[in-house]
Amino acid sequence: MHSPQPVLLKSRITVISLAFLLCSIPTHFSAQQAKPDLSGKWKLNTSKSKLEGYHAEEYRIKHSEPRLVMEYTLPFSTETYSYITDGEERLASSSSKNGVTRGKAYWDGDTLVIEGRNDRSRGSWIARYTLSQDARSLVVAEHFNKSSVSSAFDELLTFDKRK
Repeated sequence: MHSPQPVLLKSRITVISLAFLLCSIPTHFSAQQAKPDLSGKWKLNTSKSKLEGYHAEEYRIKHSEPRLVMEYTLPFSTETYSYITDGEERLASSSSKNGVTRGKAYWDGDTLVIEGRNDRSRGSWIARYTLSQDARSLVVAEHFNKSSVSSAFDELLTFDKRK
């Protein structure tokens, strides 16, 4: 006759394993959903930035996950780009002045990554947006590949949140 102990031990291990798994699932999903909200008006802090090329002086960001609209204020113009943070490449902007810009946005932990390319300049870039712990600074690390209008370069931009 079989001893009930091995069956009982297996049942307890199975129940404990399932309980552990079920407890870890909500934590995993809530960690994925808790992304920083980048919304706000951001002003470039030149003293904290490493400037190399053509960059925004101000950002206005409207962020409601997964949608993101970024308005860049440049020295002589304003440009608006729209993204969805699902990693799929889409039309980000189109204008007669700048041509078509396509991009994809996705999260790498708490850092928003945007990869873009422009048909007119044949340029491409990758930008990483990281919000400070106190949500008062936005650091943007950008790498621009060589294009028809510039050599490759890197920038590290720090933006302060405006009221």
